[in-house]
Amino acid sequence: MKKFIWFIISFLMVLSLVLASCGEKTTDGTTKTDEGDDKVVITETTTGGETEQEREEAVDSNVPQYGGTIVLTTGTNWQDFDEVIGSPITFNHPMRFTSQEVWIGDWSKGPAGTGDTRGWSRPMLYKTGDLAESWNFDGWDAGKLIFNIRKGVHWALDPDSEASRLVNGREVTAEDVAFSFNQVCKTTTSYIYRAYPVLREANIYAADKYTFVVEAAPPTSLWFLRVTDFFHVVPHEVVEKYGNMSDWENLVGSGPFMLKDLIDNSSVTFEKNSTYWATNTAEGPGFGDQLPYVDKVRVLIIADTNTRQSAFRTGNIDNLAANWQDGPTFIKALPDIKYRENPAYGSPGNTAMRTDLEPFNDIRVRKAMFKALDFKKIAEALYGQGARWLSWPIGYSEDFLDAYLDVTDPDCPGEVKDIYTYDPEAAKQLLADAGYPSGIKGNCIVLNNVDTMDLYQTLQSYWAQVGIDITLDPREQGAWYVILQQRNYDFLMYGTGSPITNLHQAASMWGESATNPAYINDPKVNEAREQMMALSVKDDQAADKIFRELMKYVLAQAWVIPHPGGVSYSLWWPWLKNYYGPISVGYMNTDNWVTWAWVDTELKRSMGY
Repeated sequence: MKKFIWFIISFLMVLSLVLASCGEKTTDGTTKTDEGDDKVVITETTTGGETEQEREEAVDSNVPQYGGTIVLTTGTNWQDFDEVIGSPITFNHPMRFTSQEVWIGDWSKGPAGTGDTRGWSRPMLYKTGDLAESWNFDGWDAGKLIFNIRKGVHWALDPDSEASRLVNGREVTAEDVAFSFNQVCKTTTSYIYRAYPVLREANIYAADKYTFVVEAAPPTSLWFLRVTDFFHVVPHEVVEKYGNMSDWENLVGSGPFMLKDLIDNSSVTFEKNSTYWATNTAEGPGFGDQLPYVDKVRVLIIADTNTRQSAFRTGNIDNLAANWQDGPTFIKALPDIKYRENPAYGSPGNTAMRTDLEPFNDIRVRKAMFKALDFKKIAEALYGQGARWLSWPIGYSEDFLDAYLDVTDPDCPGEVKDIYTYDPEAAKQLLADAGYPSGIKGNCIVLNNVDTMDLYQTLQSYWAQVGIDITLDPREQGAWYVILQQRNYDFLMYGTGSPITNLHQAASMWGESATNPAYINDPKVNEAREQMMALSVKDDQAADKIFRELMKYVLAQAWVIPHPGGVSYSLWWPWLKNYYGPISVGYMNTDNWVTWAWVDTELKRSMGY
């Protein structure tokens, strides 16, 4: 009955947002302020109605508050509740709220504290212990790591959950950590089993109740991140009884929240874990406070962009990600909101060529593909001023500036600059020199969504002007993903690179995985990879320097065509406190900032929401 009621409520909320997005009642974006008598009165005029609302604005306070609900939104369903059979890298991952890792990002080093980082993307830099209280890396070169597990951490106890009652709130031990990591490293369905075969043979064990040990083949830098800030720890009893945690009702963790309800394709609700151990470590408001602050986190699943935007505009959700076009529009229309402009990264997507097959095993053909494109013009036409197009093998990132090479950099080789210079006549000549005076013809497998198709139709028109005849073959996400994983194509395809944290592994240009869809196998890359991995984590600065030098060679090979991306905007209402834009506190811990954020409920009420 409870789930049915929540379904009706969620349905009615989404229906009202759809109606709002269709224009039945919208805010015209104008405000009048009258400052006097120690108060600010804001008058908001709405169209589609006949009333004016006056509201008295409360004092905007940064004093932490307990209670309240943070409401978020996502465009896709939540499906993965077990990292052994699901994906640990999906954005909609409840274990980031409910469960703990060995390490996590150090909140005190982020915007709320010292401001050293916004990304916590490095494997070791700006990290702190989550379940681990301390560690010993004296055996690094031999591939042995020792972690001392924090005492007094308990599994959350939800009396409404059979799985939680089974665990009964007992203490988390090193045996739990060892059990969890043996699962993800040695079960054939696991991402780690497929992506990191070296960990299949690892010796993973609890030396005693609070000591967790990993022994695996070096270089340790290859797998270090995967056993520290990546996978979550689970109680063995739940897996032993139910086989896995694929049913959301079996998800039991020791993190800041408990998963209380899930309505498929509608909403996900988390409630505060009152026994969570952590405190606020950032110097400033709330230092030393018990976490989390809010009682609940609700995530509304809203696939339609217009409806999501309407939900934000009407105060039904607390924050919103907006693109280069929509962000400024919101900022102008809603002067009360807070925002951050995020620099362009580029795009995680790219166009991969089968560099091991004709015609792309000839560098002249690959160069012709590049010189036929006006990269800057295409980027700005599709993504506005500030768009960035050089995004492979890594994109622009504030945490990895020392590894990034741009064509505008003074030390960028002339050969690289020439490849990225638009010259259709030179492109035709390169094709002729390679033995294709009439051009080349083939198909390109692409992901069938609006943004990707818009880009490829633009690329297609440019290539056609030099005799490169490309037929687009759009595939739905599931079919495209299978092809990418198998690298099963013979001409061109829309590919994705590897996360930037894997740059020292050269994962986008080495090996046989989906992160190297261009089939790159180059001795210079392989040699540099070995050098970087020997230094990675221990001396990231030196490894970054090698990577940047390698880019001067890699970009000159024209293996992969990068895709552009624009600036983006993080928008949020002022009642959402201790929030600084979409940050992942640790590696791929999307939205776990809710642990440290609070809601100024009085300010929200005074603003009429």
